Amino acid sequence: MKTFLFVSSFLITSLAMAAPSINIPKLKAIVIQKFIKEANNPKSELAKRINQINTENTDGRNPDGSITFPVKQEHLQVVLLSTEDMTNPWHYGHKSEDGKTCTADGDSASFLLLLSSYMKVHMAQEFAAFPFTLSVSEKLSAKRLDGNKIEYCQDVYDNEKEYALAPVEYALTEIKEIEIK
Repeated sequence: MKTFLFVSSFLITSLAMAAPSINIPKLKAIVIQKFIKEANNPKSELAKRINQINTENTDGRNPDGSITFPVKQEHLQVVLLSTEDMTNPWHYGHKSEDGKTCTADGDSASFLLLLSSYMKVHMAQEFAAFPFTLSVSEKLSAKRLDGNKIEYCQDVYDNEKEYALAPVEYALTEIKEIEIK
């Protein structure tokens, strides 16, 4: 019985520790929005690459190529590759030179985006996915409500009611096409 309880509690603890951040859907939505915006902007490098793929796959059965425009969310499969869920980002915060602002990196995640491609061939249809990666991270900022200097950024976490948190900003990497073998 002790072994069963030990194994059960270990598994429950492991699952809790492995549970993804509640912030993942928000980060995922930001990544999808960025990808779609770039894919549909004719001047972006991503749109130029998609047009190149379409040109390479244009023939009598596929006069517009293999990737549908405009690119929409339903054309994507999105997979979480990695994440960092910051339970206390202020522990690693940095004070500004004047000491009145603390900034910190919040949660971050990297995603694999698979862009669907369909080709009509003789008596069949082929599906392929073109893989891209994109990462996003939160940028946090806080000031004291009374306007005084901040002694330690950790205080933002410890005494949250004394600080004004700026809206979260998001930093995104460049979209990269990758090769999967």
